[in-house]
Amino acid sequence: MYGIAKSILFLVGEEPVMVVTCGDVKVSQSRLKQHLGAGYLSTPASGVSRWFI
Repeated sequence: MYGIAKSILFLVGEEPVMVVTCGDVKVSQSRLKQHLGAGYLSTPASGVSRWFI
């Protein structure tokens, strides 16, 4: 069965990390930080297109 996917862009320092998951699944930022070994994650409010052009 197919569903809707969502993508969320996080910044780890200055490096972009894209997470793609099922649309009804919540991304645990604490688990993502632990998996990436990051101390801080942020979600950019603007300027996202600079990583995709």
